[in-house]
Amino acid sequence: MLAEALVARAIPHGGRLIWEYQFRFAGGRPPWASGMAQAVAAQALARASALLEDTTLAAAAARAFASVTPFLLTLPSGPWIRLYGFNGQIVLNAQLQTILSLLEYAQRFEDPDASALAQQLSATAQSLFPRFDTGDWSRYQLGGAYATREYETFVTDLLAKLARQTQDPFWVATSQRFHAYLYSPPKVTQPAPPPTIWPDGYLNTAPVQITLSQRASVSLAVAGKVSTYRLGAGPHTLTWTPPVGLAAGTYPVKLSAVTYAGNRATFTLAPIVVQFDTLPPAITPTLAGTTLTWQADDPGTRWLALAVDLTDPTAVNPPQTLDLGQQPTNGTTILAVPPGTWQATLRATNSAGLTSTVPLGTIVQAG
Repeated sequence: MLAEALVARAIPHGGRLIWEYQFRFAGGRPPWASGMAQAVAAQALARASALLEDTTLAAAAARAFASVTPFLLTLPSGPWIRLYGFNGQIVLNAQLQTILSLLEYAQRFEDPDASALAQQLSATAQSLFPRFDTGDWSRYQLGGAYATREYETFVTDLLAKLARQTQDPFWVATSQRFHAYLYSPPKVTQPAPPPTIWPDGYLNTAPVQITLSQRASVSLAVAGKVSTYRLGAGPHTLTWTPPVGLAAGTYPVKLSAVTYAGNRATFTLAPIVVQFDTLPPAITPTLAGTTLTWQADDPGTRWLALAVDLTDPTAVNPPQTLDLGQQPTNGTTILAVPPGTWQATLRATNSAGLTSTVPLGTIVQAG
């Protein structure tokens, strides 16, 4: 019988039974033992003793439970089961499995000590759980890397059992969240459509804003160009640069996301509108003394490069240019006009390199 074979392989330690591992593992030298294995043995023997009505197995189950407490780590948050007797790793699945095993053992034997220990381990697990929960997966151990898919599946199954067995709202909510991590496809929302882009010097790239429900590999496809990103959960801004030679137009946007668990979803986002500036800016300037005010209409830019060309109608002074630099489409500035009488012309160049010229009239500047 399997239960008898399990007992036969135990090592007696006074009133306790311990199951030892006879191989090297992760720096541990044999023989070594696991606190989780002791709890599982107590559970298995308690179940077998009830099924077979065997008092010998019941006694062995009690001796197995007696071996659990020596494998407890004392943390600031409370007790944690030692998965590997040779180190102090804080492993999530070990704590969850031990809680389940002790709950069943306590129920079958009506053991208040086992029940109290299971509750203490549960409280510690709940306290530290946010440090294991990455928001889309779990960490195998405290402060460690993401768990493998196999361990994530194991933890998700353990959480489901805890939720069913305890009906504790914490474990119910956590179980539902972890089930979504493992089995639900990613969700992507777009808070706002991208602005129209003018890839001729003003707005050369399109910012595509998305919010991702969980960590995923994301591919953005626009106009035959595919860009791939690895992103965590939360808001992100992807940048799309149009290929050289792309014509003006409206281009559909497709986004696919594949989670760490391999779940895939595809989304249609707001299209990207591409336009090109083909006209020089329409600008209306006014000149009052040396104060220049202007208003411009140019949807393809947010700025203009302005300059004022000065010529002396008497040809006494050589031509001069007042470079005003990059300015907003509407504004006012004072011109630093040299002494003399000048015919002034405003030059306004947009981001596409297209220029408008507007006569400003005569400026007389005293010497």
